[in-house]
Amino acid sequence: KKRAADARIEVDKLIEEDYGQFKDEVFTKENMMNAFQSPSELSVERLQRRILIKIIEAQLRTSDDTTFNWVIAGHSAAAGHGNLFNQTTAFILEQTARPFFEALGITFYGKNYAMGGTKSAPENALCMSAVYGPDLDILSWDFGMTDGSREPTLYNTWTQRAGVHPTSPTIISFGSAFAGTIHQEVEKAGMSAFQAVFVNEKSGDLLAAKFPDSDDSKVNVTELPRGVKNYRCGGRTETGEPCGDKLIKFNTEGVCEQMRGQVSWHNGHKDHLLRGRVSALFLIENVFEALSKLDETPLAASESESDGEEDKRIAPSISEEYLSYLHSLEAKDKESFKNSEPPKVHHFEDRLTELHDAFLRSNNVCRYAYLPSYTRYEGILTENRQEIKYLGGGRITYQDEGVRSESQPAPKPDSLTEPLLVYNAENDRLVCSDAQIDFKDYFGIRNEDEWVATIIPNDSEEEVFVSDYEKENRKGVVTVCERVFAWGRFPENFVSIENVLNTSDTTITVNDIPATEYQVIGTENGRCHVLGNKDGFTFPASLEHGPGKYEIKFKVPEKGGVLYLSSFIIF
Repeated sequence: KKRAADARIEVDKLIEEDYGQFKDEVFTKENMMNAFQSPSELSVERLQRRILIKIIEAQLRTSDDTTFNWVIAGHSAAAGHGNLFNQTTAFILEQTARPFFEALGITFYGKNYAMGGTKSAPENALCMSAVYGPDLDILSWDFGMTDGSREPTLYNTWTQRAGVHPTSPTIISFGSAFAGTIHQEVEKAGMSAFQAVFVNEKSGDLLAAKFPDSDDSKVNVTELPRGVKNYRCGGRTETGEPCGDKLIKFNTEGVCEQMRGQVSWHNGHKDHLLRGRVSALFLIENVFEALSKLDETPLAASESESDGEEDKRIAPSISEEYLSYLHSLEAKDKESFKNSEPPKVHHFEDRLTELHDAFLRSNNVCRYAYLPSYTRYEGILTENRQEIKYLGGGRITYQDEGVRSESQPAPKPDSLTEPLLVYNAENDRLVCSDAQIDFKDYFGIRNEDEWVATIIPNDSEEEVFVSDYEKENRKGVVTVCERVFAWGRFPENFVSIENVLNTSDTTITVNDIPATEYQVIGTENGRCHVLGNKDGFTFPASLEHGPGKYEIKFKVPEKGGVLYLSSFIIF
C-alpha cells in the first residue's frame, strides 16, 4: 500500500501538468469511479477481484512476469487517426498507469489494437483471441461510428465472444447504444461490464463540461493549462474557433508533415489525453479499493459469490490459499456464463439456426491478416517469430511479412500454393512512421494461380488457440471474411465469394468436399461467408491432416480476378 501511495503521487503530478488548477475539482475519486458505470456492484467486485489476483501473484511469484492487459478495440477514431501514435488514448493510458503498476510488481500494457473502418462483429468478435490476444484483463469497445445504433446484433456478438474468451476480460463500452441493456444481461450471466459515460455529450456526466470555454471573452486563455486550453469552445470539445482548427485539434507539426485522417469525425489529441488519463485513474482508484479488501475480515458470502450453498470464506491475505479462493470465484463466474442462455442474434439464425450458439460460444481458430493483431505480432500466422522490442501503447518493432502489393510473385499455376499474405494495399504504408499502426493486409487468391490451398490451424495456431478437447470436437464450420475497402471502393480485379461460388464448376473445397453454397453474416463492408455443402454447413474432419484440421482450396474462375480475404475462421 505504501508503494501504491507513493506511485500515486507521481500520477498526480502528471495530471497537474496537464490540467493544473482543475486537477482537484475534476479528477476526484468520485468523478473517476463514476466515469465508468456498471449495471451493479457485481461488475466492480469482479474487476477488483482480477486486480487482487494480479497483485497477489506479483508478490508470491516474483520470478514470473505478472501482467495486466487493457486492449483498446475500435474504429479509426479509437485508433487515433490524425494524431501521433504517442498521443492516442491507449498510449496515454499506458503512460499513466504503467509506473503505478510497476510499483506493485506488475507490468501494465495499454494496447491500441483499433482498426480504421472495421466493425466489432462478426469478424473481430469471432477472431477475438487472434486479434487482441489470449490474455486480456480489460477489453474496450469503441466501434460506435462503424457499428451504428439500429440494432444490437453486433454488440451482442461482441459481448458473447468476450464472455467465452480464455481470460474473461472486463468489457468497457465507449459509446454503444445497447450497452445499458446488454450489460445487465451479461453481468447477470457472470461478466464484468462498464460503459464510459464521461465521454457522452448527451449525458450529465461529461467531464469536459467542467472546463471553461476557450472562446469565452471572460476567460484568460493564456492562463489555462495545456489540457484545457483551446479544448472546449461554445460548450463543445474540439469544435468551433479556435478549438476545431486543425493545427490546434491535431498537434502533429514538426513530427509528421503529411498526416492522414485529420477530419472532423476523428478525436484530437486533447480528447485522447483526457480519455487516457481518466481511464488510467479509474483503474488506479479500483486498485486502491482492491487493496483495502486485504484488511477486511471474512463476512458472509455476497450475492455475487454465493451459489445458494454453504460458501467457505477465506480471510483476505497475500497467500496461495486466498489466491486459489479468488481463482475459484472467477471459475464459478466463467461456468455461470457458459451455462447461461445466449441472446438471439439474427445473423446466426435461419439456415444457421442449429449452429447459432456455436458462433456465440464455441472455441474457434482464426487466421487473421490485419495489423495490429496478436497472431501476426507473435509470428503465429507465419510460424516465424521475430525478435521484437516493445515500444509502448501496443506498438512493437515488427517487420512486415509477406509480399508487397506492387511486387507480387509470378503466378504458379502448376503447383498448389498458399494464399499470398499481401501488404501495402492502397499504399497504406505511406504514412508517417510516428502515426498509425493499423493496416488492412490481406490473403490474396489470384485467378492465375489456379488452385490455392491452406490448412487451418497450422501447428502454431493449434498450440496457442486449441486444447486437445477442442481439437477432437471441432464442428467443422468454415467461415471466410472479405477484406474491408474504405468507402466501398473495391479494386477492379475484386472478386467476391458469391462470384466464386456462383458457377457450375467446383471452385472451393474443404477437406476435398466441394463448397456449393454460402450464408452471409455481417453487414455491408464487413461481411463474412459461412461455407456450405450439399449436406449443410459443416464439413467432415480430415483423415489425412488429423483431427481439427481443415484444408481449404480455392480457384478463382474470373480471368485476372482476385479474392481479397482478411480471415479464415474454423469452428
